[in-house]
Amino acid sequence: MNESELVNAIREEARDVKQCFTSFTFQGILFASAVFGFIIKFQPKQPLVGIASVLVVFILLTIGRIGTYKYGTANRNAGYELHLYRTFRLAPGSGRGWRTTMREIGWEEAMRAWRVVQGTVFEELYDTGSLRPNRLRREYRELPKEERWFEPRALAESGGATYYPGSYLRTMLSIIYIMIAAAFVPFYWMTVQYHQRGDNAAALASLLMNVGISILALVRCLHLNVRLGALEQGLLSIHSCSIVWQAVIVAHFRALDELKSRGDDRLVSYRGYTAALGRQATDLKRHVLRIHQWIEGPIAATTAQNATFS
Repeated sequence: MNESELVNAIREEARDVKQCFTSFTFQGILFASAVFGFIIKFQPKQPLVGIASVLVVFILLTIGRIGTYKYGTANRNAGYELHLYRTFRLAPGSGRGWRTTMREIGWEEAMRAWRVVQGTVFEELYDTGSLRPNRLRREYRELPKEERWFEPRALAESGGATYYPGSYLRTMLSIIYIMIAAAFVPFYWMTVQYHQRGDNAAALASLLMNVGISILALVRCLHLNVRLGALEQGLLSIHSCSIVWQAVIVAHFRALDELKSRGDDRLVSYRGYTAALGRQATDLKRHVLRIHQWIEGPIAATTAQNATFS
């Protein structure tokens, strides 16, 4: 597959994942509307019907999570296309830095390297874990704007400009948030109904359930918003993905060079490739603030980690 065909393929995948999220969102809204209609009709006589709104909350939260991952895929693909155009204008190069021959790589081969290198860089820059949102770590949040190569908005602002990443995903998530908030109305109304009927035990149980689910939903929405920030103006943005893609490709070929050094100039096998790629990813992590210099060639271990670059 040549580059033109590859670009068309990854563009199509990006369109498909975006359309998939749009379809999920509208289907979720229709489902929520149907549940709300059911609740409005039957809850006045039976308070327990209000618990059906919990299903709406969790389905909409799931759709929101799917949306951020779908757009992560779209940005990754668009970032690869941007990487191709950016590197097309670079000088041929030689040595262990960027070389024009590095464009000769298959998509799946590149994705294999991406999953190791990009994941390592992401864990270095962001808090990770099931109980923590993907928020930029404090030491990187405190950097001067011009040093945050992974935040296009900060770079633009450092030059006195404004960066606009688009608002479609943010708008769709806002609609989801509004629907989630609406879903809690019948849920809390159920508590009031039990209280008015004198069933204090049921009212208390309902209230505790409401508070617990409300806190969970709020935390999940905050996590989605943080992820949205990374997609719009962080490491998961198209701008940052293009830079990381170049580093990924360089890391891949350096790993291959390491395997070749064990014998002649031809690769005998891929045995040890993942470990070699992991060493490259770890080295990039140590020099993450100087990723452009790292791409140009290996950085000496004695080089300061926090050196300024443009």
